[in-house]
Amino acid sequence: MKKTIGLFLLLLMAATRLTAQQAEYLVISEVRYYETSGINEEFVELYNPTNAAIELSGHKIQYKSSTGVNWTDKTTFTANDVIQAKGFYLYGGSATVPVPDVSSAATLGLGNSGGHVRLLNSSLVELDRVAWGAADSPEGTVLGSHERGGSFERKAFETSTAASMEAGGADETEGNGWDSDDNSSDFVIHNSLATANPQNGSSPIEPDVPLVDGSGTVSVSPSSITAPGPANLAFTFTAGDTLLTTVQIELPAGWNYQSAMISGAGFSQANFIENPNDVVVNAAALQGADTGILTLVGVTVPTTSGNFTVHARTATADGTLAVIQVQPVVQVIGDPIDISELHNNNGDGLPVLLGQVVVVRGVVTLANELGIAAYMEDATGGIVVYDATFADGVSIGDDVTVIGTLTQFNGLAELTPGTVIETHATGVEVEPTAVTCLQISNQGASGEPYEGRLVQLYGVTVAGTGTWAGNTNYVISDGTGSTELRIDSDCTLVGLPIPGDPFDLIGNVSQYDFSAPHTSGFQVLPRFASDVIQSGGPGISGGPWESGHTQSGLSISWTTTLPGASIVTWGLTEAHEIDSLVYENSTTQHSVDIADLDPATAYHVRVGAIDVNGSSMTSDFLVSTVSPSSSPGTMEVFFTKDVESEYALPGNEANGNHDMIG
Repeated sequence: MKKTIGLFLLLLMAATRLTAQQAEYLVISEVRYYETSGINEEFVELYNPTNAAIELSGHKIQYKSSTGVNWTDKTTFTANDVIQAKGFYLYGGSATVPVPDVSSAATLGLGNSGGHVRLLNSSLVELDRVAWGAADSPEGTVLGSHERGGSFERKAFETSTAASMEAGGADETEGNGWDSDDNSSDFVIHNSLATANPQNGSSPIEPDVPLVDGSGTVSVSPSSITAPGPANLAFTFTAGDTLLTTVQIELPAGWNYQSAMISGAGFSQANFIENPNDVVVNAAALQGADTGILTLVGVTVPTTSGNFTVHARTATADGTLAVIQVQPVVQVIGDPIDISELHNNNGDGLPVLLGQVVVVRGVVTLANELGIAAYMEDATGGIVVYDATFADGVSIGDDVTVIGTLTQFNGLAELTPGTVIETHATGVEVEPTAVTCLQISNQGASGEPYEGRLVQLYGVTVAGTGTWAGNTNYVISDGTGSTELRIDSDCTLVGLPIPGDPFDLIGNVSQYDFSAPHTSGFQVLPRFASDVIQSGGPGISGGPWESGHTQSGLSISWTTTLPGASIVTWGLTEAHEIDSLVYENSTTQHSVDIADLDPATAYHVRVGAIDVNGSSMTSDFLVSTVSPSSSPGTMEVFFTKDVESEYALPGNEANGNHDMIG
């Protein structure tokens, strides 16, 4: 094709920096939500990119959780709070360095897994908003996460990077005024205390940043294409009250197009220049209701998935081409990658692909049974999809292709959000991967091969008695070592008896490790009651329940999955040394009476059932008989350590260092 480059375009190409999106209003310039352990140093920093001081009286900083509905005031500024032109103002925890202009003795409570902060003016109009992690209402694309002590810092320019914004970087003192209304594009991520850069009202004023032309809006259709294409992309420009005479579309690196064409009233007298990676439209007349459409025909893209920003620039007759405030974004659906690639971590234990949009294909092993964290896996690994819409829309056994952004929460790799592109099949069975406790607990040193997977452990015992409790961690062990079992509050195991004998366990592998390099804290999450498999015997399905307490006895009932003969053992210690009974009654509804007990005495008990396949027993639990009528009816408080009774109210002294069980 013929390429024409005029003098105007040559001058344009000589420009070294684009600054059209320098804000002309207060902005949130830096945020830390993940403080150094035990230190109150979360903060929200403001920057004034204008040429005049601004009194902050009545302005508010508000916070909203990742999926919350209501905003909460964090601070309301007073007439004493003034932010100088090109200056900063800092709200933060009392341990923040430098000292905040407005300090909070309490932690700010910004969510580690996701959240939003926003700035309102005195008329309660939102000026700016920043969102991260699992937040559902960002400006544009949500930010990912930062490490302990790090921060999100607003760019000085479109081209600013984390390195250029750090101390000694090229953009360190160029302000923090870049605002295209896209959180992911407007901020850099600092992952350490040393590279974060909070500034307060006493910090130096930063140099003025000149503004150049750049106005109007642009949209793209379609906004999603399947790699490698080809596809036709139509970019529609509008100008409002400003007369725009020149526009440009620049494709991302590696993208190509075959040809271009223009249409619309705003481009009726225009001409255009086709360059290898961009198209410039000249002699346009975009104003008011007139629109101009630039269509790139036969666009082809690499097979890498992601959300790609297409740079759209505009200029007036006496201006210079510069980027429009809200850039068009095209989602590319590329070839699925192996899920194991999502667990390739750097030295800090963070995924190398963190923050990138990826496409994977796998089978769902957990949908919404435990809430919004769903799990899926392929032949190479497993991944969490932390998205309520996804979890509610799939079922265990669905073979799906998913696109999502790779995030991380306390060591756990997640796709947040995650969207189903295609469902290939349903009812696909996944055979759990056989593992040991040692393999689960030590996998951090070998690339997390089991994180996100459905696994099965054999012959484990649990350090716990009674019934399973929700939102509780238990230590499980086998012949190789120990690891953690996590019972979610939504799991149907809650309230069922903890097995007293070794059992097999199926569950998804999660992680909760808030410190780099995130190589520990692995947990096995059973999905439902049937994931606890008791070998042999009738299987305990409910109870035990106590009733009929007297001074000399009580009744205990429980249920089993299959009929069996009732078993009960009891004693004053866990050895159950007093007696054990087997009732020759084949039933699933079990009830026994224990008699000849002492008044006001605690006893250790186990109940269960036996059949031709073996026995099933509960773990040890405590019962107590009724006090005799001669009991004074007073309550005594005991501790297992010595107490300093002189600090108690008169008549309320506690008894210390007493063994209640013996």
